[in-house]
Amino acid sequence: MKYYLDFETCKNTLADKKIKEYVCLALDNFFDHYPNENVEAIVLTGAMARGEGSVAVHPNGIRRIYSDFDFMIFLRNQELLPEAQINFPQWSRALGVKLRKQDLCSHIDYAPSIRAWLQN
Repeated sequence: MKYYLDFETCKNTLADKKIKEYVCLALDNFFDHYPNENVEAIVLTGAMARGEGSVAVHPNGIRRIYSDFDFMIFLRNQELLPEAQINFPQWSRALGVKLRKQDLCSHIDYAPSIRAWLQN
């Protein structure tokens, strides 16, 4: 699947590229579990969305990513919410554990949301 990632997640260009690889991996993992026709939109929030991702660059070239990956997953309808509130956190934790064995020192959060929550 193709994702719109035309924004800067941090100031370091090489780290930004690495973070975006993890964003794609996290979203691909999500869609391995959940049908895309149930999703209206996904928004990355927090430090990475503001271009303030925390990354350590070591002399040997290994980068550690410390900022969390916070995704608001907007569902197509409210009836999908109860199941999503159970499953999304489980999938988030499972992927986070798997990726911490690599160069990721952060959490991944798939937060189920509906558009009505943003409307006044």
